[in-house]
Amino acid sequence: MGQTISPNKRWNQHFRSKNHLGYALRKYGVDNFSFEILHTIEYDNYDNLRLSLDKLEQYYIATLGTFHDGYNETSGGSANHTLSKEARLKIIAKNTGKKRTDEFKKKTSILHKGKTVSKETRGKIRASHMGKKHTPETRERMSVAHKKHECSEETKNKIRANANDRYANMSIEEKQKKAEKISDKAKKKKVQCIETGVTYNSLAEAQSITSIDRRSIARACTNKIKTAGGFTWSWYRVNT
Repeated sequence: MGQTISPNKRWNQHFRSKNHLGYALRKYGVDNFSFEILHTIEYDNYDNLRLSLDKLEQYYIATLGTFHDGYNETSGGSANHTLSKEARLKIIAKNTGKKRTDEFKKKTSILHKGKTVSKETRGKIRASHMGKKHTPETRERMSVAHKKHECSEETKNKIRANANDRYANMSIEEKQKKAEKISDKAKKKKVQCIETGVTYNSLAEAQSITSIDRRSIARACTNKIKTAGGFTWSWYRVNT
């Protein structure tokens, strides 16, 4: 069951397609299938025509049951494609363990290069993920997958270059806000002096008590320098 504005062209597309119907046509032969036009409509406006075709397609698929017991892989409608469980499992099985060739990756990269996602689309994606929480099993799989992945030096350099470009294109106000945000976040983190075992509630408190510059303490905590004020430092972590 389907919709079209060019029946003969649509029939030929089905015969060459890689969906259930296409495979069945080639396996069992065209003579074992019949091609019939059940409904014809006319509209001056293309959008209204498409809307009516969507509704008719959904109606006939639901009435004849061709979604669950037929060759339709969706519930119909150009904007309402719901794949059946069987179709989803077949797609998953087909792609599981499949390795993309370098040529395929290059073509895909060229195809997507220069494309930008609109602000509206980004908002929709963000909204669809709001409130969602990964299960412990999913988080574990993601962790394992990320540990196996190692970025090449070329990739690391590209990431650094992109970050530097973004920072260079920021206005003075944006740079100040970013610095304040980082500073506020760091101020709230507890730090610990390894030699003395003393824990300070913030970098500001550590500087006030020890007279050691808090920026140096922060650099020591992130291993950018070995010591600050002659002491080694680390962010305070609660052992659980």
